Amino acid sequence: MKIGINGFGRIGRVFVRALLENKNLYNDIELAVINTPGTIDTSLHLLKYDSVYRRFEKKIEKTDEHSAYIDNHRVIFLHNKEKFDWSEYDVDLVVECSGRYRNLESLKNHFGETPVVVSAPADGIKNIIYGVNDSMISKDDQFISAGSCTTNCIAPILNILHNNYYIINGFVTTVHAYTSDQNLVDNSHKDLYRARAATNSMIPTSTGATKAIGKIIPSLDNKILGASIRVPVIDVSMVDITCNLKNIDNKDNIINLLKNSQSEVFSVTDESLVSCDFIKSPYSIIIDLKNIFIIDNMLRIAGWYDNEWAFTLRMLDIIKKVNKISFN
Repeated sequence: MKIGINGFGRIGRVFVRALLENKNLYNDIELAVINTPGTIDTSLHLLKYDSVYRRFEKKIEKTDEHSAYIDNHRVIFLHNKEKFDWSEYDVDLVVECSGRYRNLESLKNHFGETPVVVSAPADGIKNIIYGVNDSMISKDDQFISAGSCTTNCIAPILNILHNNYYIINGFVTTVHAYTSDQNLVDNSHKDLYRARAATNSMIPTSTGATKAIGKIIPSLDNKILGASIRVPVIDVSMVDITCNLKNIDNKDNIINLLKNSQSEVFSVTDESLVSCDFIKSPYSIIIDLKNIFIIDNMLRIAGWYDNEWAFTLRMLDIIKKVNKISFN
């Protein structure tokens, strides 16, 4: 499957790294086109040198103003702001990373008949969290949302708890690394919290992650609320989940359940670790077993996630599954 990337910001660049550093897992996916408003020189420089993931060891060689070899594959660079035909470049699927197209109408208007995986929650299309509801993917899905990094984090643990203990209601606080939609210094922003300097304060703000849970796990619709606190770290976030459970169990049994539920997207740790220890973790969530508490029917649980790396891996997992389904 030949893919294109629309928007080459933070997630677009991490997506390329995740793809090329895990070619043994995604050898059926080939990067063909990158559409970005940035120059090719800037794009290649920011791909090669990264403040979180450090130097990219794959070979990068610019050939002209419109193409480069990345890991020995020729990639075309475009700078189209308006709609164009991706099929002219033999692109089978586009990864939408610009953040501009987040509902069915805008996706149809901009991408036409091209299949798209959106790196954000989107209205009017399937929101797929790999490892939770990816069985819903079908050949007929032209547009798929991969949700958000936080939705990918909380959906697996909520699904496990709900299936085993039945969640009555709950609240999620994501202690989240700062992102590019915040200001480096105090400046104008539609969200007055995010108007403040990102690296100087803990900043309360909203999260859309819990709103999407009802689309992923319908029986939890309107039962989970959430908020976000942006903190001065550049990568890796934590979720703090408090749930009222109908069928509460003792702590040891819950820990055993979580250990036995580990998968390619869900993991646990009983070590005393901090956020930087989870940079480049491939799991959507890693539960901290040392920080589980129970009061009556209320459970408090916390988990770590690399909000960039793990999320891009989940997009790749979705694309791999779409590719497999399309040929069956």
